[in-house]
Amino acid sequence: MSTKAEEIAQLAHKYNHDEGYMCSEAVVHAINDALGLNMPRELLAASSSFGGGMSSGCVCGALVGGEIILGALLGREHPSMSAAEIRKKAAALHDYFKEQNHSTCCRVLTRKGKDAKQCARFTECVAGKVIEMISKER
Repeated sequence: MSTKAEEIAQLAHKYNHDEGYMCSEAVVHAINDALGLNMPRELLAASSSFGGGMSSGCVCGALVGGEIILGALLGREHPSMSAAEIRKKAAALHDYFKEQNHSTCCRVLTRKGKDAKQCARFTECVAGKVIEMISKER
């Protein structure tokens, strides 16, 4: 992982562990802040609904936060544009996360919320990988 990716991964960890951001928010806010993206308030706020596996324990919010960033920075802007590249990147992030953590399910990853301290590690994992992925594109 590059130094920049490591720094942003640590920032996501800090935002989740120390500052009270949910996992999805920590990833989105850390990348936005570290890269000076000035994302619209609405996009940043949208990340709130994905914490805790969308409050149902399904897909890890940190993973969803990473997908939000990939879509915001690399996604298509019109239906006439091909979705192939962003879908490929989304799948790659999903597969990386699953390979690293053996699941993408919040309930499994946190043992039904009993091990939520793991969330900071997941935000770190996703933020670092997303930075690596978008750095190749910029």
